[in-house]
Parts: sequence; structure tokens; C-alpha cells
Amino acid sequence: MKLLKRTIIWFVLLTGIFFVVNAVGSLIVDKVIVNRMTDAMTGYSVKVNRMIHPEPKEPDEANKTNGLSGLFLREMLDNTCLDLKSGFTSTFYFMNIQMDQSVIMFNDSGLSRLSEGIYAVAFEDNDQGLDHFKSSVGVVDIKELVKLDGSGEILKILETGDDILLRLDSYTVDEDFVVYPARITLLHEGGQEIAAFDFPVSGEVINSDKTYIYHDNSDKFHSQSSLYLKMKVAKEGERKSDRFAKELVSKAEFTGEQNDLDKNYGIGVIAAKRVETSGDQAMVTVLRFRFLRCVFLDTGVLGAIMTLIMVLICRHKDKKQARADYGYSGNYGYRNNYNYNNYRR
Repeated sequence: MKLLKRTIIWFVLLTGIFFVVNAVGSLIVDKVIVNRMTDAMTGYSVKVNRMIHPEPKEPDEANKTNGLSGLFLREMLDNTCLDLKSGFTSTFYFMNIQMDQSVIMFNDSGLSRLSEGIYAVAFEDNDQGLDHFKSSVGVVDIKELVKLDGSGEILKILETGDDILLRLDSYTVDEDFVVYPARITLLHEGGQEIAAFDFPVSGEVINSDKTYIYHDNSDKFHSQSSLYLKMKVAKEGERKSDRFAKELVSKAEFTGEQNDLDKNYGIGVIAAKRVETSGDQAMVTVLRFRFLRCVFLDTGVLGAIMTLIMVLICRHKDKKQARADYGYSGNYGYRNNYNYNNYRR
């Protein structure tokens, strides 16, 4: 009975520690990370049409890009997952965080082909600098790419190498500027070929020796242009943040400027949901911050300390009770001196 009572007390104390740690962690994450990241995602609704309905134009002295520069911004604001940790010790102070980002862009006419998804820019390398911004030809739909035979091999190569180029030797592009690869060659930055992959396509095939898929493979888990990360997220399928974003689309109001932010708090998670409109353009954003491993680790540490203190207190009480049961006075004698003396006589 005593053991059961103490087990219940231990469990109640541990549960209390867990909820206190979660509350403190939520406060820290909210103030340090959530506010900063949500602020960084505001203001893009005014550029939605450039990102989902780009209009190509001829570059000239006044206009240095081909009119498709918005596609690079669309790539940066796609559905992704960023690992925000900065080492193992960051887990102790709630900085070991994974952030799921889901974005849907549209206008008062509704959704378009580029409203939602995971994308990587395809561009012509003209040796002018920032060609992925100035000379985009379209975007590769990563959700479609990971369904193709050979995509698993591409993912393995990206996982083991840091200086990988992806040359788009042949492709088709539709009216929404979605690029469908017909042949991708993976190269080292020095030009040595690693592997080539052919994919079935329909439509007019464009051949090129200077078109590439833009990506940053030197920082696989922290860069929003990491093709490795994009492919990993695409293989996960629909996430909670994606579902939340879809639910927000109907809340967009095209009657004026709208900037509604709502935060939901849970166990080791904070979801920041924003609906933003500007004129006839709208953008919904969900940033879902996951830090449950931090809550578990700190609960484990504090729980171990609490358990040790509780064990010491219980042992002290047990010894004290044992002395009382045996009539031990603590001064090397017996309480019942009368009976002891009578026995001697």
C-alpha cells in the first residue's frame, strides 16, 4: 500500500513537471522563434500574382530579368521543413526545433497550378550572376519528381555529396511554367558526370546544355533551397501544417487589407496560422514549430532530480519509522527502562 501511494505521488509530481516544462518551453519558443519567423513571412501577399501567374518578357536595359523572377520567390515560399537546432545542447534550452512551413497563394479568381506545393527553380546558366533569379524557365514540381523511377537514386546521391549540380538536359514546360524533366544529369561542380536519369514526358521537348535545377546542397537541412530537403518533405505526403493551410483558404476576405494571425499551443508544438490579403491577392501561411524532444529531455532531467530527492526522503522516513517500531530511542538505550531493570532483578 505504501509503495502504491508513493508511486502515485511520484507520477503526479512527474506529470506536473512535464506540464510546467511544456509551458515554460512554449513561452521561450514563442518569444524567441515564433514571433521572429512569423514576422518574416508577412507582406508577400502583394506579390502573389508574380509568383503564381508570372508573365514572361524580354530582358532589356531597364528590365534585367525575363519576367519570371517571381518563380524563385515562389520556390522560397513553398511547403518545406527546416531544422532550427544548433547542436545537442540546444535541446536543453528549447532551441532544438523543427518548423513545418505550408503556404498557399491565390487570388479572388481562386487557386492556380502554382498555388500550393514544393518547387525548385529551373534556370539557364548565362554566366551573368543570379541566373536562377534573372533567367528562370520554370519550376520543377518536387511532389511529381519523387514519384518517378530514379528519384530515389537522385536522393541518395544528394545525401552523400555536397558539390552536386543537376543539369536539365531535356525537358518540357507547360503554360503554368511547370517544368517536367526528360533527362537529368548529376555532376560534380568540376564537371565530372555522376549519373544520368531519363523520364517519360509528353509535349515538345526542349534540349539544352546550360539549364540547371537550382538548389543548395551544402546545407541540406537548413536551406530553403535544399533539393534534398524538398524531396524528403515531398515523400512524407500531407502534413498537419498542410491541412491547416487548406482550412484557412476560405477565411480570406478580398474586401480590404487583411492580416489575421492566430496561434495554437499544444504539447511540444506551436502552430502559427496567418491569413493575409492585399487587394485581389491572398496568401495563407502555417508555421508549425515542433519541440517535443526538448520537453521530454528537460522533463527527464528534472524528473530524475525529483526522483532522487523523493527516494532520499522516503528512505529517511522509513528509517525513522523503523526506529519507532523497535522502540529505539537514538541514545543507545531502550525506552522501557523499567521492564529492562525488572528483567535484571
